[in-house]
Amino acid sequence: MKKITVIIAALFASVAANAQDVQRPYNMFYDKNMMNELLKTVSILSVFALIAVVLITLVRKRLDFVIKSKMIDKGVSEGLASQFLDTSKKNDKTVTMKWFTILCGIGAGLALIQMFQPYGVHSLTIMVFCIAA
Repeated sequence: MKKITVIIAALFASVAANAQDVQRPYNMFYDKNMMNELLKTVSILSVFALIAVVLITLVRKRLDFVIKSKMIDKGVSEGLASQFLDTSKKNDKTVTMKWFTILCGIGAGLALIQMFQPYGVHSLTIMVFCIAA
């Protein structure tokens, strides 16, 4: 019974919060303050994510170097060392994260292109920079 009451209350709250002008429906792409806040948030999160990726990569390279040097010092057999030191395998998580970031870049590019119409050469430029980022 509690769940039904909460759901009904949430539905009524959403109807009350949607008290907008009937003649012109709300469009977040035309609300400049909303878009400024959205762009600030996305840029800040992107910078933090980039810094985190760089730090994780540096720590990973350092730990790989330490492991390699210890294996050389211990005199590990060549077959076992090559098995541990083989970096040609791609990690599934890394590949998944790369595709996730590429698709997020495409989504951000499409959102920015929608904001800055009419379509033209600048649309292609926006898309290229978003995918590259």
